[in-house]
Amino acid sequence: MKLTGKIFWGKQSRWQLIVATAGFWIGLFITLLSIQFFLDIRQIAKRSEDEKNYIIVNKTVNVANMFDKSISMFSEAQLDSLKQQPFVKDMGLFRTNTFNIYADVSEQMGLAFDLYMESVPNRFLDTIPANFEWDSTADFVPVMVASDFLRIYNFSLTMSQKYMPQLSPLTIQMIPIKIKISGNGSSRMVTAKVVGFTDRIPSVLVPEDFLLWANDKYGDGPSPQPTRVILEVDDPANEQIKAYLTAKSYDTNADDLRLGGMANTLQIVSAITGTIGGMFVFLSFAIFLMNFQLIISRAKEEIGILLDLGYRPSELANTLNKQFLIILVGCAVSVIAILAGLVAAMHSLLNDYGFETGGTVSWIIPVTALGLVLLLQGFIYLGIKSGIKR
Repeated sequence: MKLTGKIFWGKQSRWQLIVATAGFWIGLFITLLSIQFFLDIRQIAKRSEDEKNYIIVNKTVNVANMFDKSISMFSEAQLDSLKQQPFVKDMGLFRTNTFNIYADVSEQMGLAFDLYMESVPNRFLDTIPANFEWDSTADFVPVMVASDFLRIYNFSLTMSQKYMPQLSPLTIQMIPIKIKISGNGSSRMVTAKVVGFTDRIPSVLVPEDFLLWANDKYGDGPSPQPTRVILEVDDPANEQIKAYLTAKSYDTNADDLRLGGMANTLQIVSAITGTIGGMFVFLSFAIFLMNFQLIISRAKEEIGILLDLGYRPSELANTLNKQFLIILVGCAVSVIAILAGLVAAMHSLLNDYGFETGGTVSWIIPVTALGLVLLLQGFIYLGIKSGIKR
């Protein structure tokens, strides 16, 4: 075998083999990285689907709304139309107070202010504290507050007011709030406490049954139509959502739609990158085959002598085949090893931003690498064998 190796490689420039090997390594790395990236993004997107997707919709405010607030309300026909859209899986209505609310925390913080309250069906809440229930026989009202409100208080309001303390979530839940609700010729004092925080809904929320009861007893007239709705949608990136909201002059947080589309965009990018990597791989296929044909052509006389001495074509083909199999397997192993390190680093980075991935190379990666090596090796073997026979 050493003799045949010297015959094949004695007249061959190593640079052509190095270029072909480098092309295969780069192509294989890009292809496998793109596949791993695609699988990770799909995993993140699948987890997002399992966690459900919500958007909050309201009407766009313009000059007309300034003089007639009823324009901002959704009519029954508009609500029915919205609920029947194919991208809507469920819809909940925001209810707001139609009575006066005056909150007093002067003993603890030296503050007293007018307040508003809203409610949505519990199934749309991201967290539901165990004590987020209203007992009609007790003068206590549980309240949930948007986490952003606490951040604004701690890092904007208190920083501009010298004597206002910052509050931790635990501290604010310990502060009793005296609330006077009034309207329709009567009033009542109740105690409220913050029992939890929500990241999904920017509002001050109370149980829906309390708000319906208070609106009926203290509200000024019948409950108005809702001005906001919360939708559970199949995919925030769905172009139908954006088109429908634009056509109806409805508004939502644009970030909800943009973030929802990130997974789809990244999947497209990874698919394009994978295609480029595949082109590298198949280009290296062509370079390898041309390289082998050149090796055989330059050693044509020596091959003829070896065949006359009794060497079989399959023996000579296997000699070259084994040498290149070592090269291809070495490329695949080094690519997978480096890819494993990158995946672990990417897993740590994405976790810092709240995106969870598997953290390990998918089983599809070594299977794909093995498939490409075997495919290339098969082409090489057939090319070598047919060249030697000629």
